[in-house]
Amino acid sequence: MNCWEVTGVNKFSIFDGLSAASVADADNTDRARLALTDVPYDKIYRNSDNFYPQSEIKELAAKILMVGLLEPMTVTFNPCEQGEYRLTDGERRYNAIGYLREQGYEGFDVVSVRIKPVKNEHEERITLILGNSYRTKDIATLIKEEQVLKEELTRMKAEGMSLNGYDLQKGRIRDVIADLMNVSKTKVAELEAIAKHLRPELMKKLENGEIKQSTAYQLSKLTPEEQANYVDKPKVEKTKPQAQSDVPNATKQQECANRKQPGESKKEQIYIPSLSQYILRTEGCSVADFLRRYLPDDVDVTVLADALLLLAHNYQRDIVQQRMVDCTGEYKNADS
Repeated sequence: MNCWEVTGVNKFSIFDGLSAASVADADNTDRARLALTDVPYDKIYRNSDNFYPQSEIKELAAKILMVGLLEPMTVTFNPCEQGEYRLTDGERRYNAIGYLREQGYEGFDVVSVRIKPVKNEHEERITLILGNSYRTKDIATLIKEEQVLKEELTRMKAEGMSLNGYDLQKGRIRDVIADLMNVSKTKVAELEAIAKHLRPELMKKLENGEIKQSTAYQLSKLTPEEQANYVDKPKVEKTKPQAQSDVPNATKQQECANRKQPGESKKEQIYIPSLSQYILRTEGCSVADFLRRYLPDDVDVTVLADALLLLAHNYQRDIVQQRMVDCTGEYKNADS
């Protein structure tokens, strides 16, 4: 299965924008035929416009060593001091084969490549992005893709050019970008706003996974001065549900617990934040602590305790006022 089958050409809704006229004006160069040629590895050189991360090269090299190169690289013939064939797709494969050569493995001096001519540098940079459309990408890569596509398509539109029959003069650039990236137009707008307005410090946090894309988009709507308030804001880590005495209202809960009524020296009073008008009296533990003894760790017992108390308030108000639950699960009269 080749790259286009993995990507799924018909996933691109770009075909919806092709009018009969634009199809007629399209370049009639054979596009379903790719020349497969064996060329010396040393005559191939990297594409300086490739911004994609080159990760897991050794793992890919191990696969190529085991079963061979299953998917040829794509190049365009462009002789220069670096070589004769410039990569337009397959730089990870190129690097993996280079690694095998460095390790002394034989049989990688000549490789099979597809030779695909490109009409201009704009088309080449767009081809480079489409050739990587199957990859799983982080937010930084998506932002870079959006920026490159916008830059190239804008230039092509200004120069009266078309993209393989797509009429750039009639359509919106953002719509074409959404089609090529296989994302929604809203997503493209968000990526553009983040790239244009987010402070560099916050962009770094986004790239490191410290803030989410949705958060970054909301921050991009603020002024640089307002965004500065969030630069040094510590990351909030998710923690396991804690006992009532450990949650954020702990001070107020402790104050309630210290208010002892006559004859209740052994009883603990727990403040329930969502039902602050009630004080639940228990012997030795709160409702949440009691539930925590018998329920799995992934159950949010704090929410469940609030829900139980709310039910008690709505349907058994007299029980809340006159009875208490001890840690054995038995009801006892509050006066006993």
